[in-house]
Amino acid sequence: MTDYTLTPVIASVMITSHNVGGQSVLTGGKGLSATYEDKALEALEVYLTRFKQDSDSIVFFPLAKAYLKAGETAQAIEVCREGLVKHPYYWGARVVLAKAYLKLNKISEAKEELEKVNKIVPNNVLAAKMLAQIYLREGELYKAVLCYRTISAFYPEQKEFTRQIKFILEVEVPRKKKQIQVLEEYREVIRNLYRRRR
Repeated sequence: MTDYTLTPVIASVMITSHNVGGQSVLTGGKGLSATYEDKALEALEVYLTRFKQDSDSIVFFPLAKAYLKAGETAQAIEVCREGLVKHPYYWGARVVLAKAYLKLNKISEAKEELEKVNKIVPNNVLAAKMLAQIYLREGELYKAVLCYRTISAFYPEQKEFTRQIKFILEVEVPRKKKQIQVLEEYREVIRNLYRRRR
């Protein structure tokens, strides 16, 4: 098991925070109020302690989320991967892992995790939305529409998904068809030039 710790940056933030008039405030750095950050760091420390006590527990999930929130993406990935070895069906942890991969621009790894979640838990809104966005970026419009249609079947009151489907079908598909048409015209020009040279 990896020895997980608070990084020097996080630890220094914790050392420089103190209580002023009932409020926890940072005096170091840029003098920003860090009440929210302090709470996040306290949570991170609690989860880290619990994880060190029992690395087989599902506390890896909130620990990974806390690392991700603290900007410790590599640590979040490591904790998630280690936890998912023992708890492979913890779908929320796979979504957190996908978020971490996306922060590092590891699109294929994120896509793989989200596809696992979407296949088994198609009503996971966050996973479906993230996966649909990846499909859109990759030009896999049919798969993006399928994600949105599936999730809208579970949550018909959520008009966002219907709007996304409409956008893809009315804007993205015609744009893609136009791109394909331009490519085909270009290929034909190249073929004609090649034939003339013979």
